[in-house]
Amino acid sequence: MKKKSTILIALLVFLFSVFGFGKSGSAEEVDESVVNAYLIDETTGEIEDLQVKQVTPNSLNRSARGITTNQTESYEVYAPIEIPNSPLARTTSGGNKTSGGVTARISVNYDVNSKGDQIRVNSITGSWSPTKNIYNISGRQAGVHSGFVAGAKSMTKYPGGNSFNYRTGWGYNTLLRGGNSPRAWMDCTIKVSGMGGSHKLVLEHTFN
Repeated sequence: MKKKSTILIALLVFLFSVFGFGKSGSAEEVDESVVNAYLIDETTGEIEDLQVKQVTPNSLNRSARGITTNQTESYEVYAPIEIPNSPLARTTSGGNKTSGGVTARISVNYDVNSKGDQIRVNSITGSWSPTKNIYNISGRQAGVHSGFVAGAKSMTKYPGGNSFNYRTGWGYNTLLRGGNSPRAWMDCTIKVSGMGGSHKLVLEHTFN
C-alpha cells in the first residue's frame, strides 16, 4: 500500500510540474492561473491547497502586452504542519501539539519582446525556510520550461541546500498562454524529526 501511495504522489508531482493544477479564483488570493501551491501528505496522498502571497507585481498581466523587459515576479507560501503528541512539540502552556512549518519562496526573471509574442526566461531563484529546526527538508527540486512550442527549453535542478539561483542562458521563443505557457516550479519533502510520515510541498508559477 505504501509503495502504491509513493508511486501516486510521484505521478501527481510530475503532472503538476509539467501541466499545473487549476483551481477556481478568489478576490483575496493571487491569480491562480499564475501561481499555485500544494501540500501533499505522502502517507495518505491527501492534497491541501495553500494560499500564496504575491511579493512583487505580476508584470506580465499588469503591463501592456510586450512592454515587459527584465521583469522579476516573486511569490511565497507558508505550509503549516502540526506536530501532535510528541515531546518535541510540547508548548509552554503544557499542550500536546504546536504549529510550525516551512515557507517556500520562488522568483522568476524574464523578458518579453516588443510585439509581446516572444519570451525569454532568464532565471529562477527560490528558498525554503523552516520555522523550527525539527522540520527537515530533503528531496529538493527546482525546474523551469519555456513552454510547449517548437524550440522550447527545459531545466531541472536538485539544490543541495535551502536556497538556489539558476540562470537558464536561453534565448527567446514563442510565448503561448494557458496550458502551453512557460512554467517554473519548486518542491521538497518535509519530515519532522522523531515523527513518522512526510509531506511534499509544491510551489508553481505559470507565465500566463
